Amino acid sequence: MKKEPYGDCLKIKCGRDSVCVDAGKCISFSGRLCGRNVLVGKGLARTIVSDCGPRGKCMGGRCSIDKCADILCDETNEICRDGMCMSITSILCFSPFDCGPPSLYECKQQKCQRRFDTLGPVLTHPSPKCDPGEILSGDKCVTNDGEACTRIVCPSGNSCFNGLCIHSSGTNCGNSGECPDLHLCRDGRCVSDVCAANGRVKCPPEHACSPTSTPEGECRHFQGLLCSHTAAIEDCPPPYYCIGGICTKDECYRKACQIGERCDSGICLRIEGTPCRDAAKECGEQFTCDNGICRDQIDVQSTTIFPFNNNNPSIKSSQSGGIWS
Repeated sequence: MKKEPYGDCLKIKCGRDSVCVDAGKCISFSGRLCGRNVLVGKGLARTIVSDCGPRGKCMGGRCSIDKCADILCDETNEICRDGMCMSITSILCFSPFDCGPPSLYECKQQKCQRRFDTLGPVLTHPSPKCDPGEILSGDKCVTNDGEACTRIVCPSGNSCFNGLCIHSSGTNCGNSGECPDLHLCRDGRCVSDVCAANGRVKCPPEHACSPTSTPEGECRHFQGLLCSHTAAIEDCPPPYYCIGGICTKDECYRKACQIGERCDSGICLRIEGTPCRDAAKECGEQFTCDNGICRDQIDVQSTTIFPFNNNNPSIKSSQSGGIWS
């Protein structure tokens, strides 16, 4: 591993995943204490945002480096994993989740492939140039009806598309963008999206749904799923984030703690009064290390600060925090 330089911060240049501190030493962002949501009044919290670097994100109270943040892979057959583009065609699969985010990939005959129904016509075949007043639909130029469906009410089982009431399922298509709402393109035909809103599959909380599984509507927990920054937000939604190609939960997402505390892995830890040598490493954001003791710089007189037992200055977990909405 390459050693970071040491010296005057004005004379040295740190790596992109590190920062120069006062002593002139480059310190890695990874693992640094970050971020706080602090209760400062009834129903009020103060948010402190930390700098985790250009590829970093504050996860569970500590900076985590997303090695895929600036990696561009050919997503017709590749996915980024831990900073490397990995071919999906070599993956043996039993589910679309084995390949990557289900909004982008599917598993057919135990082989991963891109869901070409999600690709626009420009990526699947040459696009013709349309005349003024026309738009491209599939591989054909059609009149741009604009608000053609705004005044049309279709019977049950039908949807308005380009100003006409058509049966929601069975319509020819080249990609899912050509299908009515709550439908997707499968094998050239529009079919009902079982995972869409009001679809027949209801996954448990914090689970992703795949409309292309066999049988349709497979549910998997978000934690640990393969993910991509270009996939649909539903594949890895907050409080989960795509870090290094893996969907990972931020355990401190909207977790508000009392003054003198910080969130670590979803738990409010009492920091005020604990021993320290380096505030950034041992105390956290908006704390100072004063005479070897962590001291919180946030002080709201109307907010109760819980007493701390100086006879036992170890870090304590708190039950006083809450979810800030």
